[in-house]
Amino acid sequence: MKKRKLGSLYIILFSLITIALLIGSFLLTPSKKSKPEKIQIYSLQQSPSLQLKGEIEPKVIKNLTKTLPSTIKIDELNFSDGQKIPAGALILKYHYKDAGDIGLSAQLDSLNKEKAKIMSLYQNNHASDDDVIRLSQINKNINKLNNKVQEHFVYSQFAGYMQQKSKNNIEIISDVEKIKTSITEFDYDKLKSGDRVKIKVLPSNKIVSGSVRSISLMPTEGVNTTPSKYEVIVEPETHIQYGFSTKVIVKVNAITVPNKCVVNNRSVFVKENRKIKLVKNSVHKVNGIFVVKDNRLKVGDRIVINPKKWEPKNINKS
Repeated sequence: MKKRKLGSLYIILFSLITIALLIGSFLLTPSKKSKPEKIQIYSLQQSPSLQLKGEIEPKVIKNLTKTLPSTIKIDELNFSDGQKIPAGALILKYHYKDAGDIGLSAQLDSLNKEKAKIMSLYQNNHASDDDVIRLSQINKNINKLNNKVQEHFVYSQFAGYMQQKSKNNIEIISDVEKIKTSITEFDYDKLKSGDRVKIKVLPSNKIVSGSVRSISLMPTEGVNTTPSKYEVIVEPETHIQYGFSTKVIVKVNAITVPNKCVVNNRSVFVKENRKIKLVKNSVHKVNGIFVVKDNRLKVGDRIVINPKKWEPKNINKS
């Protein structure tokens, strides 16, 4: 019995000594310092291109007969439906249906005689103020009658294609195409009239060149709850079928900088080889996005992410 108790005592004593040695060893072992994290770097990149969707439509559509009186008759039509028309070409001739009326000719002869009489008085300084007023009215009536009795000619003001919807409904469709699209207020400063663009024709994936013809000064869409939108007109350099869907690709000449790389809203730390330097006043905000200012930085420059976390000794703040 005494031997058993003595054995248990030895076991407990041995366990306590072992635990004490382990604790002592842990306390005496010098702690290893954790290695500092590496500085995170972001390489500057060109701002992504704007991509604007739009549909090909004619630059101009002019209805030749819409404004003509219903009392006319077309005498001659020189082009057929769908035919190409050069600028300045004679498209049609017409006259008023009552142009051959004998009464119109008689009225015209009478007015011309009265006009000649007043002109004779005027040349001899015998015309009264009433004669001058009457002469003005006679000229208006003569022009009106001549317009009715004479044959009229309609010329094409631009090159295009003829579209005849009906006998007396004729249009000229411009052979110059345009793409009507839009940009928001946040992209307004990223392009201007005359900028060169690439146009992707979606049905064929063909890429053609073009240019921005105009950007509206006033917004065409937008209320208090949504960004304002501005109309943009783009002209392709080569023919694209009317109605085809397109994507206008506008290269943005700017270099964007992530917010987490900017110090004091205007500067960044740039890493060159093994040194890091502060480049002051190198960025500014445009429509809420930091971009490189005055070419102070370039694509490929390596800038520090979250620079406030780091205080390396080799930072050059000069």
